[in-house]
Amino acid sequence: MIVGVMIESLLKKPVIYDVHEHYPNTIMGREYIPSVVKVPMKLAYIAIEKLALIKISGVIYTTEEIGRRYRNYNGCKIENYPLKEMFPEPSNEKDENQIIYLGGITKIRGVLQLIEGFGLAVKSAPQAKLLFLGSFESDQFREEVYQLIDQLKLKENVTFISRVPYEQISAYVERSSVGILPYLPYPNHLVALPNKLFEYMAANNAIISSNFPHYAKVIEDSQGGLVVNPEDPEDIGTKISHLLCNPIQTKELGRNARKAFETKYNWTCEEKKLLEFYRNLLK
Repeated sequence: MIVGVMIESLLKKPVIYDVHEHYPNTIMGREYIPSVVKVPMKLAYIAIEKLALIKISGVIYTTEEIGRRYRNYNGCKIENYPLKEMFPEPSNEKDENQIIYLGGITKIRGVLQLIEGFGLAVKSAPQAKLLFLGSFESDQFREEVYQLIDQLKLKENVTFISRVPYEQISAYVERSSVGILPYLPYPNHLVALPNKLFEYMAANNAIISSNFPHYAKVIEDSQGGLVVNPEDPEDIGTKISHLLCNPIQTKELGRNARKAFETKYNWTCEEKKLLEFYRNLLK
């Protein structure tokens, strides 16, 4: 933000602040930041941001909750929906037993509760497979996750693939039949919408997501999945088992999700708003 102010002031070029998260909430939710430092860091961030926004030309934000912090500035709401080109046609070669978790593997994203719930689901659906596509937040957390998998005897059912180029994500997601988003109710998760949700929809996946209002609204609007209490492994396990044991319903939810992506939740709609915002600034 300081560099942005310098560009705006010295070069007289319009600078846009692109906000995808509620950063004060993000700071408070980061476990690697010592508790004694969190509040001073949050207050410092808010102060620097307010000073920077006096000079910066415009703000782009995602959800209405995030946008409330910028209502007194020149702003525009743009959702981070996927490109249609990345998911041109949904694959019919799906693995009916595979669930995918896409993104960073962190504690606050409900990974431990997901594995516990998946362990319960495997009892009724022993053929179930859980694929993690992403990187661990730390070696310590990786060890904790692997210990839990060993304890629950899930070695044969759980696979980890490290981060891959963005262009290759669709191949992994399209192969799966269910996409899962078990984020825990940390402040930033309650006001932001992760683009993984829409990538699952684009890939024709049935969705299991946390029951936060933003997520639930998309699920309800698209009729593309189920919501769970992310802090309750039993609820997670029940929903996973239900979808794996009812492949016809799972396919129907996936088709509904894909249809919603094609008609509403794709970048084509948002691109027009973004370009118009830039045109108005450049005038």
